[in-house]
Amino acid sequence: SGRQTFNPITWLGASGQLVRNTFFGPPADLNAAKRDYAAFLQDTWAPISSLTLDLGVRYERDSIIARNNPSYRAGFAYAIGPEAHTVIRGGVGLPDSLDSVLPANRVGVWVQDQFTLTSGWTLEPGLRFDWSEANGKATVSPRFTALYRINPATRFKGAFGLYTQSPGYEKLIQSDFFIDLTDASGLDLLHQRSTHYILGFERDLQPGWTARVESFYKTFDDLIVGRLETNEERLERISR
Repeated sequence: SGRQTFNPITWLGASGQLVRNTFFGPPADLNAAKRDYAAFLQDTWAPISSLTLDLGVRYERDSIIARNNPSYRAGFAYAIGPEAHTVIRGGVGLPDSLDSVLPANRVGVWVQDQFTLTSGWTLEPGLRFDWSEANGKATVSPRFTALYRINPATRFKGAFGLYTQSPGYEKLIQSDFFIDLTDASGLDLLHQRSTHYILGFERDLQPGWTARVESFYKTFDDLIVGRLETNEERLERISR
C-alpha cells in the first residue's frame, strides 16, 4: 500500500524543440495484495572424488503478473591434488554478456549466549555486526530466542531477529532481474533488511520424531530491485 504521484513528461525533438507534453492523473492511493510462490530444487553429485556438480532449477510465480518463471543453474568444483588445497569453481546463472567486477570484502562478527533462567525457561540473546566494502556501510542486528518447556517433551518457542544482506552479484543468481553493481559504492545502497518474528510449538513423539508447528511474520526494508530499461538503454544494448 502507498500513494503514487505522477510528473508530466516533456517530449523534445532532435533539435531540442518541444514536440508535446504528456500529463497524467492526480495523485492516487495504491493498495495491492501480492502473493509469491517459489520452489527450488538442487542436487549435488560427485561423479568422481575430485569433481562435484551442483544442478538446480527454481520456479517462481506471483499473483500480480500471473506468469511462470523457471530458471536453471549449474555449478562445479574441481579439487586439484589429493589434499584438495586448490579448488577450481565455476557456474552458470548470470547473463553471458555480463562484464562487471565488484571486488568487495565483507566482515561479520557475532556473539550469542544461551542461559537457563528456570527449569522451564531458556533464553538465547545474540548480536551480529556486518560490514561490506561494496557499499561501505555497517549494520548491527539483534536476535533473541525464548523457549519454554511445559514438560520434557513439549515446548513453546518464540524468536525475534533482524537480518541483513549486503549488495553483491552472488545475491542476484536466483533473481529474475539483474542489477549492474559496477559502481555500487556510488549508488549509496543500503543493506537489505528483514525483521523476523516466529512463534512455534514442538512436541517429541518418539526418539527421532518431533512434531513442530510454527508461524512466521517478516517485514522487508531497503530492498534492491530491478527496473525496466529505458528506450535509450534498449537501443544502446541491441546496437552492440
